[in-house]
Amino acid sequence: MARSILEAVNASKIYRAGAIETRALDGVSIAIETGEFSTLCGPSGSGKTTLLNLLGTLDRPTSGQILVDGEDTTEMGEAARAELRLRKLGFVFQSYNLVPVLSALENVEFVLLLQRVPRAERRERAMRFLDELGLGELAEKRAQELALRLRSLDEPFLLQDFDHGPGSRAREGVAAEQSDARTAQVTR
Repeated sequence: MARSILEAVNASKIYRAGAIETRALDGVSIAIETGEFSTLCGPSGSGKTTLLNLLGTLDRPTSGQILVDGEDTTEMGEAARAELRLRKLGFVFQSYNLVPVLSALENVEFVLLLQRVPRAERRERAMRFLDELGLGELAEKRAQELALRLRSLDEPFLLQDFDHGPGSRAREGVAAEQSDARTAQVTR
């Protein structure tokens, strides 16, 4: 039996604005196992992005647990959650979230820089990654030419939030590249 890499256990999220409460999630449980490709589908406002933010440790549940690679993140402080995201999670957001003044190569290298990978190794790994995607020729181009295909380097889990329905070329392209990765994807 495969091991769960991302798990929500009875997770709820309530947003409060003064006396007004909005229940975005109510007791959601989901387990994503190693090698599994998962897609969350639902109408606007159904809690897909809220769940993705909880699984990615960008937010905390009001109640319940979030486990990443078997580790309970619920009571972790911000610094510990940031370190966990740096080491174990990769994100592809609806917006590109690339640094526009950096080249494609520099954007790919960025997470490795944060991980304190030495410069020569960083450059070699980033260039190899771009070459594997057939994007080596874009290495010195600006971020927007890379944005639709970029994903985190060598990350065990990739969280994707797309605003494209089934059949989307962008979604299918990333899905094909992630066939051997551990991926959770939200499709709208």
